[in-house]
Amino acid sequence: MNPKPWIFIALLLAAGMAMAAVKAKPQAAPPVSRASAQVLEVYPYEKSIGTASRVKGVFKKDLRTVVVKCGLLNHSYREVRATRGTLRFTTYFNEPIFDMPLEAVLPIKPGARVSMTWNIKRKHFETDEAFKKFADTPLDKMRFIYVPTVVVFADGTEYKP
Repeated sequence: MNPKPWIFIALLLAAGMAMAAVKAKPQAAPPVSRASAQVLEVYPYEKSIGTASRVKGVFKKDLRTVVVKCGLLNHSYREVRATRGTLRFTTYFNEPIFDMPLEAVLPIKPGARVSMTWNIKRKHFETDEAFKKFADTPLDKMRFIYVPTVVVFADGTEYKP
């Protein structure tokens, strides 16, 4: 048997598969499979110093807090019900300043922005120097990255990056 006709048929089949692959159009991924930063954006827009409670007399330094106001923007096409993750504050050179645990349980409609406020107490920092560095560094001199562990949608589905 002559092997040349079989080679010719194999080459025709391979060429046909290649043409079919070229004609296939890529399909858009559903909103849930987007990158986590595109599903929900968390950005701090104001930071100030406060106290945990009003005390009379001697001011205790462990009662100091940093008040962080954050905006949450839903980039998905579905309503977000809750999110949990970490908002990481770094310098422009990616030196860590503080990792703020973040949990928000509130409805965020598609494309909507909401605002939340967190009071971070001094006890969440390892040292006085770490607290002072976070409290004294203005937001415009920091980079921040939201690293979600879970985003829960209104229909009950979860997105875990």
